[in-house]
Amino acid sequence: MNCLVVEDCDVNILVIKSFLKKFDKNLVIEFAENGEVAVEKFLKTDFDVILMDINMPVMDGITATRIIKKVNPDVNVVAVTAVELDYLKSKNSLSLFNHIMFKPLRYEHFLSTMKNMFKDEEEVSV
Repeated sequence: MNCLVVEDCDVNILVIKSFLKKFDKNLVIEFAENGEVAVEKFLKTDFDVILMDINMPVMDGITATRIIKKVNPDVNVVAVTAVELDYLKSKNSLSLFNHIMFKPLRYEHFLSTMKNMFKDEEEVSV
């Protein structure tokens, strides 16, 4: 499995990387520091899941996800964010994301979200 982590905070990157390795030690992880870099990487590589921060420099996660979903509406994009749910609603962006995880991340919730996301994907592909 290939995963793209889009995050501009080094501490969050370390936490997410640690959680992902616990979830699947064979997971191939790439990183992007903003939405613009994420879109560039997405256009070159097939990712099974994209973990997308919302507030980032250069290009925010909502804008990047809109572009990514126009290219491939079936890609799994999980918002990993500290913004309020009302903020996402106000930007009409809830439907862009397959799941939302709020910071600070808790491993149990992270694991549950990842398992449910891939369970849903397997059910669709059967």
